[in-house]
Amino acid sequence: MAPMAGLFGEEIAPQAERGAKTDRLFLPRAVDKLARSRILDDDAVAEAHAIVVRWADLEKTGRLASMNESQLEGDFVREIFGDALH
Repeated sequence: MAPMAGLFGEEIAPQAERGAKTDRLFLPRAVDKLARSRILDDDAVAEAHAIVVRWADLEKTGRLASMNESQLEGDFVREIFGDALH
């Protein structure tokens, strides 16, 4: 494969050739298997949903706009990625 040209015509690294399996973010068989395993319980889903809804409400009411990113980042990461998506 020929190298790609940058913004000013300079040569940059060629694009990596990817195999068929690396084109997918999720493997369909793995997703199907997990979906059928029923590892999620209703209480955990309800708790995760409540966390996401609370953050959506903060955005909808304009409260997020009044805070800066530094104020929100720790809580958002902990609640969404730690609590809701654990």
